[in-house]
Amino acid sequence: FSMAAVGFSYFLPAEILLSLWVFFVGLRIENILFSAFGASPEAMPLYPTSLWNGYQVMGAYFVMVAYFIKSALPHLRRVWAATIGPTDPAEEGREFIPPRIALIGLGVTTTVAAYWFTKLGMSPWMAILEVVVYVFVVVVVMARSVNEAGMLMTETSFRPVDIVRMFSRLSALGPKTLTALSFADAAFTRDLRGNLLSTFLDGLKMSDVIKLDRRHLFLAIALALVVALTWGSVLHIAITYQRGAVTLYGYGYRSNALWGFQSFQPAAESPGQYDFRLPIFFGSGVLVSLFLSIMRARYTWWPLAPLGFALSGSWSMIVFWCPIMIAWMVKTSILRYGGMKTYMRLKPVFLGLILGEFSQAVIWATIAGIWRLPAPFFPWP
Repeated sequence: FSMAAVGFSYFLPAEILLSLWVFFVGLRIENILFSAFGASPEAMPLYPTSLWNGYQVMGAYFVMVAYFIKSALPHLRRVWAATIGPTDPAEEGREFIPPRIALIGLGVTTTVAAYWFTKLGMSPWMAILEVVVYVFVVVVVMARSVNEAGMLMTETSFRPVDIVRMFSRLSALGPKTLTALSFADAAFTRDLRGNLLSTFLDGLKMSDVIKLDRRHLFLAIALALVVALTWGSVLHIAITYQRGAVTLYGYGYRSNALWGFQSFQPAAESPGQYDFRLPIFFGSGVLVSLFLSIMRARYTWWPLAPLGFALSGSWSMIVFWCPIMIAWMVKTSILRYGGMKTYMRLKPVFLGLILGEFSQAVIWATIAGIWRLPAPFFPWP
């Protein structure tokens, strides 16, 4: 239970809060129904959810990204026109990065990332799939989970390699690719916890509110990234060698680093069997998400959002579903019986919940750092 999560959730739209906890509970009911009809308990590889839900969530992600693209088409057309046509200094001045530079940079960095994965040992097509699904699907939806649903940490419920399982056996990838995926998934795709896109989106939104020149924001973010990545890399190497990685946070150094190899080992040693159910699970997720998207777009009274379905099996919801449900109950009660005036008057109380819990985390982390003590567990990174 997290008081800070209650505080954050108080400021989210009520329909988002309802969607999050309803689909979390709904997933548990779905698992009971599957078991009642004879399905054996199966987990999504490396994720704390069922196999069927993992692929349903995958379908929801692709539907949501398609919806984002459809909604952004007018803007994307303007960006493309500005990229291939004459530049407008006034238009470029309002952008974070000039469109032409942004599009060229996106293509170059995506290509370099895929090439880097091939040098790690992946086949070229798997390297492309890994980068494209990670950057253009998973990261986008996870950023949305922060910016729309207020998640304090981001974890998906599938990896790009799980798409391959819908069409082929994993053993077809070969030992080299599976070994490279074990490294790549551990570092990038399996458990994000946080991503830079959500930070960029928050910064851009705030810059619009305070009328800040986005070019100045770009310089500040670029400088922050250089300092954080450089100093963070130095500290990471120094601390792990001085104190020993096995004495540090077990999840990062003893668990997550090995799980990928343990997961892929059976596929590397034997052909295995193709699971024909996976496309069916994926298709059901697509259909449910399409239904939710259409209903939310056409009817103002419809209370459930597809984002809640997409997050239903994530570790984030396992941690935060109870505070989210409590916040929904409190907020809807306040709005129903006290109105917007009471809701606004109580905002400092919920801001205090956030400040109180995060202050305790900082205090105890400082104490633990000075006296080399284990820091108390808080339900967020």
